Amino acid sequence: MGNFDAALEVLTQLLADMRATMGLSGTGAVASGSEAVPGTVAGSGATRTLRGIGGGDASVAATLRSIGDVYVSMGDGTQAIAYFEEAQRIYGTLGPVYRILISDVLQSFGQAYAALGLYTKALECFEQAVSISRAERGDTHPDYATLLGDIGRAWYSLGEYRNAEDLYREALAISQSTLGAQHYNTAIARVLLGQALCRLQQYADARIYCEHSLAAITAPGDHGDSDTAFTRLVLGDAHECVGDYETALECYKTAVRLYGASVGQLHPHTADAMDAVGQVSLRMGRADEAENYFSQALACRSKVQGGQHHRTAVTMVGLAEARAAKGDHAAAQGLCVHARDALCTAVGSEHPDCVRAEHVLSRIARELQDTVNERVQCASAQSQGLALRAVAIACMWLLSAGCLHPTLG
Repeated sequence: MGNFDAALEVLTQLLADMRATMGLSGTGAVASGSEAVPGTVAGSGATRTLRGIGGGDASVAATLRSIGDVYVSMGDGTQAIAYFEEAQRIYGTLGPVYRILISDVLQSFGQAYAALGLYTKALECFEQAVSISRAERGDTHPDYATLLGDIGRAWYSLGEYRNAEDLYREALAISQSTLGAQHYNTAIARVLLGQALCRLQQYADARIYCEHSLAAITAPGDHGDSDTAFTRLVLGDAHECVGDYETALECYKTAVRLYGASVGQLHPHTADAMDAVGQVSLRMGRADEAENYFSQALACRSKVQGGQHHRTAVTMVGLAEARAAKGDHAAAQGLCVHARDALCTAVGSEHPDCVRAEHVLSRIARELQDTVNERVQCASAQSQGLALRAVAIACMWLLSAGCLHPTLG
């Protein structure tokens, strides 16, 4: 998390300098209108709090939005929203010339809500941003393509993979026509499309899109390893879905390493990669390894995203499968019930992840019942054996005592 802390420190100092220059004062939480919204900025062991930033200065609003964007990158949507609300309030006082910047803040709001698992609310923000962006920039601008990609991610998270595919294709077409086929943004658009195609069972096309993007994404430049990790993650998914588990496992473990180096171990993206390792390990019959990775991912998500988050519940389902594979069906059943209920609340019973949780729970229940039946049958067989042995011993005793004639029964 060092890079994030450093960015927050720089941006916080910049904001403090602006306040000093503009003669602003006051401490406390970041304000949203007249009501304070909790929000603190931490860096290098110091904590700074902000209140009443305003004065109609667009540079202050831009800095507030940048701080919020860092929090989104950290997976902390709650902190981010406080800064976006203040930035939006300031832009709203500056007149129509800054309308396009309100669109950008709305896009940031959507990203923050998506990080919190509030995908429908994220879509509402994105749709408002689209309305402004289309009017101000047109529908062929590269930033418009990026916005379409964000909307596609929200639909993907809601399990609406066909909607996501359509948006990703539109974003890719804009990026290719305005930035070129080899541009970094175009490469990311191809990977997003590949991810949707995996869910739509178009594995060969998904793999091609990802492999074509790797060269551009891993080229030297100012881009971190997180996008390379994401590409490896999607590429691994394409290999896993066609049964190439060894290659998939290699891709996933590379993603874990790259995410760990770029965003840290306690980050939702790293947990995504750990989930993938756990899932393919299960397919390969490596229940111990699967349980280890799912347990690490769950610890990360519980701390960063909370116990009721959509993605936390998905990880719980994987951990339940791993424990069931190791024979601990009772613990697996309890975990899966909790995960199923959390998924129903977070994304609805019709969501593919919730449907999958129901299937896993049914399978675990059947396996648990089979285990109980086997134990009952075993106990019954043992009881019958003991009874027969007791009868034999009694007969032998009666014979030896002369109480039973040997020609009888």
